[in-house]
Amino acid sequence: MKQIYKYISIALLGFSTISCNDFLTVLPEDQYSVEGMYKSQKDFEQAINGVYAEVQELYKSNANWLRLVIMRSDDARRGGERSNEHYCRFTDDASNAQTLTWMWEHYYKIVSRCNFIFDKIEGGEFSDSFMKDYIKGETHMLRAYAYYQLATQYGGVPLYDKLYSVAEIRTIKRASLEETFAFAIKDYEDAIELLPEEWSGTSLGRVTKYAAHGMLARLYMFKNELSKAKPHLEAVINSGKYMMEAEYSACFNDANDNGGERVWEAQFNGGQLGQGNQFITGLLPGDYTGDLMPFGGYSTCFDVSKDMVNAYEKGDLRKDLSIQTNIMD
Repeated sequence: MKQIYKYISIALLGFSTISCNDFLTVLPEDQYSVEGMYKSQKDFEQAINGVYAEVQELYKSNANWLRLVIMRSDDARRGGERSNEHYCRFTDDASNAQTLTWMWEHYYKIVSRCNFIFDKIEGGEFSDSFMKDYIKGETHMLRAYAYYQLATQYGGVPLYDKLYSVAEIRTIKRASLEETFAFAIKDYEDAIELLPEEWSGTSLGRVTKYAAHGMLARLYMFKNELSKAKPHLEAVINSGKYMMEAEYSACFNDANDNGGERVWEAQFNGGQLGQGNQFITGLLPGDYTGDLMPFGGYSTCFDVSKDMVNAYEKGDLRKDLSIQTNIMD
């Protein structure tokens, strides 16, 4: 009897080993996984949408990167009684630099998602060969955008050109500012070669060849290398696809989204779909009540500086459209 139990135990052990190999490695069918994704054209279209989602996040909240840049400029001022005053006065440190940490994380989410696409796309099956190149171009463009932003806000940063293990990431040192810009330049140049001149239909708003030209020109202008920026700006102007609005007020009209004056913009949708932009509410004081906003703003709002107001020349019609005064009693 003991011998029988011995054989039964051995058989069960063997069956359990076979079971692990045959069944536990099956990909989950009720949820997405990395192993199950990045195979079809649809998978890669969803993947690049995930990168755009991170770009949207950078402009969406009241703690976005644009807000921080404005707060630290001469265009805005803050009252000492309001929160986030340390950003304006450059007194932020590890104890109160949540926005700086938040931005860093979102930029590297863009980089990581782009690197996933680059790692998998050559093994994907595409019904449209042009779309494969377009998505590669978008990936180069958006990764370049992330590194350009990181460079202008943090200086040189660690550069990840592919997927790395956590152990490998910890060994990668911070690059210099010039190395970071050079990485972004190469990505922008690759994007220009791969991207289409325009999108239409539901794809309207995705980056184009001219968006890459424009962003590369901006990078060169930041570096004060104007002669290098010029041909990229000329490419945008001479394309015949963009033009100045006839009236300045039209620049801020939602009806002109993705219009002739907008080479590339982050995409938002109204209608309480969770795709709206919260940032505009943060430009008004928390105790504001009036026609500009059906509800109040935020305690983190900032005011236009007197220097900014006085910078407009007498008779400049843009002033009243750009700056709201006397909104509080």
